[in-house]
Amino acid sequence: MKILTDLHTHTSDGTTHAYSTLLENIAYAKTIGLEAIAMTNHGPNVHDSPSPWHFNAMHIIPPYIDGIHIIKGIEANVFGRHGKLDVPPVRYGVNSIELVIAAVHDGAWEPKNNKDFLEVYKNLANNLQVHIIGHIDRTPYFSSENLDVLLPIFNENNKVLEINGFSFNVCAQDNCRTLIQKAKEYNSKVSVNSDAHFALGIGDFDNIINYMEEINFNFENVINRDYKTLKEYFNF
Repeated sequence: MKILTDLHTHTSDGTTHAYSTLLENIAYAKTIGLEAIAMTNHGPNVHDSPSPWHFNAMHIIPPYIDGIHIIKGIEANVFGRHGKLDVPPVRYGVNSIELVIAAVHDGAWEPKNNKDFLEVYKNLANNLQVHIIGHIDRTPYFSSENLDVLLPIFNENNKVLEINGFSFNVCAQDNCRTLIQKAKEYNSKVSVNSDAHFALGIGDFDNIINYMEEINFNFENVINRDYKTLKEYFNF
């Protein structure tokens, strides 16, 4: 199995904790045979993130560069259990943001208890702005039992679960494996993403794919397996 798009990548444009430009990311994506990448820098209301102008101006980026489709996105920060996001408002009648990943980050807000955890993700499930639930496996109070509550709600609301490469390879492997197992159990739609902060990490899915094959995951539920499937699912 090969996954041909990466919907969670960062650039050094406007932030200092990513280390490659958009053009460098595109060049590397081309060398490994990807069809599309999304630029999803962190929302503007946390330290070390681009200003709202970064997101308001993304419409100037061509839809294709050197044969790679460029999806303009944001990794929006969650603020509070009500699921408020720092997605900048539309300016001048042009919506530059095509893809919203909603993620909990410790620099913005984190749940203080299990009730907070369940409430925030239920609210995100009902938020029409949100396309992908980002790295839920790195949120405090993540558990298999909570996934039993939330995954049917995500499915009902057409929310895609992110299988995050940084989680799987670096900081939350056990949780990420649990997430993959539960996504298989509930027949959930998923997006396998790198969360790359440097160009050479883009499309680094081998470990995740090997595990998914090991447990016989249904790859028809990987909505970013190729650009055609992705485009049909999100209507880009």
